[in-house]
Amino acid sequence: GSFVPLNSKEWVEAKMLTISAVDANRDCTGVSYFARNAPYSAFSKQARGEVAQRGARHSAEVCAVADGADWIQSVVTEHRKDALRILDFYHSAERLAGIGHAVFDPDKATFASWFEPQRLELRDGDPDAVLANLYQLSQNHPQHARLIEEHLEYFSKRRSQIDYALFKQAGWPIGSGSGEAAHKVVVQARMKQ
Repeated sequence: GSFVPLNSKEWVEAKMLTISAVDANRDCTGVSYFARNAPYSAFSKQARGEVAQRGARHSAEVCAVADGADWIQSVVTEHRKDALRILDFYHSAERLAGIGHAVFDPDKATFASWFEPQRLELRDGDPDAVLANLYQLSQNHPQHARLIEEHLEYFSKRRSQIDYALFKQAGWPIGSGSGEAAHKVVVQARMKQ
């Protein structure tokens, strides 16, 4: 989803589906976009044509790389219940950074020395080690425990979607860059004309 302003000064969430093939280098090829300003249930129904045209229902394997919004999971389930779901790594790293900034700012060096190993562990190693570290961080910094536990719950709920080392090993992309870029190119450019 991408928030855009209407002439009435009201902001609405335009929804977008990006479909592509994934090549041997985990690059997305043959990218197509489908965007609508509609509630997610209507959007999902309207996207059926694009999903069918791209052959997603008949593909041997499908992955859905997305941010953690619940409505996106509903759309994925409607079109390919068996799709491998991957939480966009950038969104995961952004959440980790939010925790680090809350706990370690204004000490940038301490933030960097905590964040970078956690980010790399999440991307290339064991997500459970990162979750354990977050739990320990909440114990060591009780003044930030509520914020940390909120993010910990977010990651725990999506645990199967953050096994990035495994996804990369299987050849899947772990970022939704083509979809995120489309928010600027497709949604923002068209809806702001």
